[in-house]
Amino acid sequence: MQALLYPMSFALWVFFLVWLIRAKASGKNGKMPRRGFMLMTLIYFATLLLGSGDLLFKILVGVKDIGVLLFLGILVNKTAHKSALFFPAALAILLFFVFFYFNHSRYQFQHRFGELAEDGEFLVDLKDPAQAQALKEAMADFDAALRPAFPGLASPELTQLDDYFLLDIPREQLREAIFILERLDESPLVDWAEPNEIVSLSLPPQDAPAQQAPINFGLNDPRVGEQWALRQLRLDELMQTLEAGALRPRKVARVFILDTGVDALHQDLAASYQSVDRRYDRDGHSHGTHCAGIVAAVNGNALGVASLNVGGAFLQISSVKVLSDNGSGSQTSIVKGMITAADNGADVISMSLGGPAWGQRTKAYDDAVAYANSKGAIVVVAAGNSDEDARDHSPANCKGVITVAAVDPELKKASFSNTIQNIEMGLCAPGVGILSTVPQDQYKSMSGTSMATPYVAAVLGLLKALRPELTTREAFELLNSTGIETTRRTGNFVQPHRALEALGR
Repeated sequence: MQALLYPMSFALWVFFLVWLIRAKASGKNGKMPRRGFMLMTLIYFATLLLGSGDLLFKILVGVKDIGVLLFLGILVNKTAHKSALFFPAALAILLFFVFFYFNHSRYQFQHRFGELAEDGEFLVDLKDPAQAQALKEAMADFDAALRPAFPGLASPELTQLDDYFLLDIPREQLREAIFILERLDESPLVDWAEPNEIVSLSLPPQDAPAQQAPINFGLNDPRVGEQWALRQLRLDELMQTLEAGALRPRKVARVFILDTGVDALHQDLAASYQSVDRRYDRDGHSHGTHCAGIVAAVNGNALGVASLNVGGAFLQISSVKVLSDNGSGSQTSIVKGMITAADNGADVISMSLGGPAWGQRTKAYDDAVAYANSKGAIVVVAAGNSDEDARDHSPANCKGVITVAAVDPELKKASFSNTIQNIEMGLCAPGVGILSTVPQDQYKSMSGTSMATPYVAAVLGLLKALRPELTTREAFELLNSTGIETTRRTGNFVQPHRALEALGR
């Protein structure tokens, strides 16, 4: 209803402006059109502010509409004293803008949606799942289909995710998306609704870090000297801390990589990898395998690269393929991946993915994070690569996650990295020119907050191996208090050895 009021209010705003200008030009009493113009001004701004979309977008729409109104005012004023021109011009202007706003501008807010999933464009949280058929009937004029979004939860008593349904509409109905969302918002059957958007990987250009003197940390991995990140993360001191403190893991922590899959047969990963499903054990893209190598490439095997998985006794990696081989996936597939990881004993869930948030509609992500947390998993996510505020990106802005920005070898913000100053739990890690594993026993350097995230996931895995009951908040406070201070925009830079020392006190 709000989306319909918006174009109507603008059309009437134009109408009263035309009437007012004409009344003044003819010397008639302009009291009625003046009052109408003032009333429609108030109604227009009310419908604009109450409509869908974030505040910045509404401001931009308002500025554009005021510009259009001023242009029309000037045009009408020029013809106001020429009746032969005025009435045809006014009628043509009014009809054009009524047509335009009803057929185009009523969907202005819609461009705030990204690409919607073809097999279910909206996620709907029903107040009562038994009312699914009633909602389907209520949405019948959109030819909508409805089905459970997250069936088969292992622990439904811990979450409301089993109340979520996917609303699937025909492609020809997509232009009505904003109306469908508002219909869902207004429905007494619905607690919450949000677009089921497509997330696509977007990696920044490869930045080559400044050359540094190689250091091999006493390891025989031939390319470890190229890994500047391990120098800044003080791998040597981490190894010393583990040896000096005689720290022994209470369990092997499982770090789940939710990504494009992982090449389970990679020579530098196979010994650290535990499969959940064979479908996830291949990677036709390379992004997931690269993240996996950052977490747990095997140290001291005379192959490729090394990682923070000292001795191989602390971490094990698993994969859930939530993105296709072209690097894209829906919000639903990502949430399903989080559920799968949590139900399969994840200690850490690492998600190097995300995209612009549509307002504050992240409840499905929030509920999935809460579910994972309730089953003992810490969720760590990438801040994003748009050089923007991470609070405007999801799942980086979700409740209960640790969000990771990227820095270069000098611990300065990577040019592409989103900032985390407005994120509740934000940290930074190496994200420029990171060498790691890619499919078919190969190695490659990549840049992005995608690379910074698995470094933090690896440190979290070390902590969970030593203290399995550690919560997200406790882990963040530990990493934050023992990290190196950078700036508010990037947060503190993680220092694994300091975190482990503090944990052992």
